[in-house]
Amino acid sequence: MTTSNSDESKPLLRHNNITDDVIGQLPINADTDDYVSRRTNHHNPFNTQRNLSDEDAAAFSRTNQSYGTSQNSKYNDNNIPLQSQRHYSVTKVRILLPMITTLACIVASNDSVITQYLLDEWSNESDHSKGHHNDSDTSGGVQNNGVLGRNKSDATQAKVSVAVMKYSFANSFPALIACLVHGALVDIVGRKPAVISALLGFTSKTLLVIIIIKFKLSPDFFVLAYGLEGIGGSTFVYLVASFSITADISGHKDSRILGIVVLVVISSTMAAAVSIGIGLIIKEVGFVPASLAVFIPVAISLAITLLFLPETMPMQRQRATLGRIWDYTARTVFLYTRDGDKRTRMSLLLSLMIFFTSILCITNIGTIDTLYQTHEPLSWDAAQLGYYSAVRSGGGSIGALIFLCICRGINCAMDEFLSMVGMLFMVGSLILEAFVSNSWQLYLVPLMMIPGMNVAPVTRGVMSTLVGPETQGVLFSSIALIEILCVISAFAVYNKIYALTVDIMPGFVYLVMAGVGLITFILYFPFFYFYDRPARSVETLVQSQDDSNDADNTSPPEEEIT
Repeated sequence: MTTSNSDESKPLLRHNNITDDVIGQLPINADTDDYVSRRTNHHNPFNTQRNLSDEDAAAFSRTNQSYGTSQNSKYNDNNIPLQSQRHYSVTKVRILLPMITTLACIVASNDSVITQYLLDEWSNESDHSKGHHNDSDTSGGVQNNGVLGRNKSDATQAKVSVAVMKYSFANSFPALIACLVHGALVDIVGRKPAVISALLGFTSKTLLVIIIIKFKLSPDFFVLAYGLEGIGGSTFVYLVASFSITADISGHKDSRILGIVVLVVISSTMAAAVSIGIGLIIKEVGFVPASLAVFIPVAISLAITLLFLPETMPMQRQRATLGRIWDYTARTVFLYTRDGDKRTRMSLLLSLMIFFTSILCITNIGTIDTLYQTHEPLSWDAAQLGYYSAVRSGGGSIGALIFLCICRGINCAMDEFLSMVGMLFMVGSLILEAFVSNSWQLYLVPLMMIPGMNVAPVTRGVMSTLVGPETQGVLFSSIALIEILCVISAFAVYNKIYALTVDIMPGFVYLVMAGVGLITFILYFPFFYFYDRPARSVETLVQSQDDSNDADNTSPPEEEIT
């Protein structure tokens, strides 16, 4: 049978579809090897499972040459604007962004401070109502013989669990609206305003917490503190902006994933180190100094952002897209329903589901851990809580980065498959935590979690490479919305489950979390069916085609092939 020369046998991307006009429509900093394909046939021809004909390879070569000429060589081999064409220094951003994140992430320690403060405050009220006395001073601190060193009653733990859930709702609902707005503004106005908005919320919250604890105001005022943080966008808007900045200064998929992982590791490590210090401060000095230790670095991060952090979004796009907030907000949904081809949409949708369930299975685990570990049989104090939090978040994140780098070094499997296997370790660690009876067993939990800590950052990186550079903010905004839904769901469900089962089986809530993690593992199977890994650059494809052409020169002519 003779090989057919019909159009049906040709690759999906035809050379006459790639014109200078099409390339001219590409936004600044476009990832050519993926974005050109979406501008032409709405397919991804850059797939290792497809081969390029001689005609198409030549077309790619001409396209790449015209693109470089039309853009006056503004891009390097990684499709990142050259330094001479930027209005900012990439090195400066790579130094400042981790620094700001390191300081800003300390705000997470406020949740532990508030939880322990409520446990101490309401336990004191319970003791006084029973005619007992202890020498705890919540305004200035908790002495070593204070109530944090003793078992908390089931009623007090349940009460704190419900209160923390209420505070979370006060934060999450305003943040939901903020994410919708900032997700569009990040791609229109720029990344920096979103960072400032989130840091203003952090600063307002930490300052108000100091005032509440210092003057012994009603715990209901914590609702206001969390609400102010939510209006600024909370952690969700900060992640939208910081990950968009990471996408601006990184090119290929692997470097983008690694950049996101490193950013997560830095923030987790710093938060872990601070949690140790916060625990010791609470135990030795009190809650007010501990709250002050959270406020100062957060305020410094805001000052650094205002004074030194440059805007990384190209100025051309800022002028071209003003007034399109509604269109960009709508794309938060359309990104998964009508943009791109079917394989891309399904890959994005399944990635989003994987991200949702992987985050849901460990969201609010810090608050649950605080309640669980102060309960019998562990009965930990503030210092012990800080040590464990440091090992779980900081040690786990560093271990996950090392694990990812080692696996890349020996080229044992792609990142997505490693994340799938890591979810099994995550499930196992949660099951173990449900049945621990002493401290050394509990420290095995973060050790087992290490491979699973990469699931969320790897999924973020994968999704970032499936969309164009002009929709990075929209993408990360949609991911942030999912995170908010995770927080709302987790606090509503997990805290309620803990409150209902604390007197029967305090660790039952971890079995529920493990079940959610198992769903994540199952979702990877349809994901791999639809997912096409981003292929090599145009230059690499053309070179590979040239090599194959050299080999074909020794083959019989086409008409002789049967």
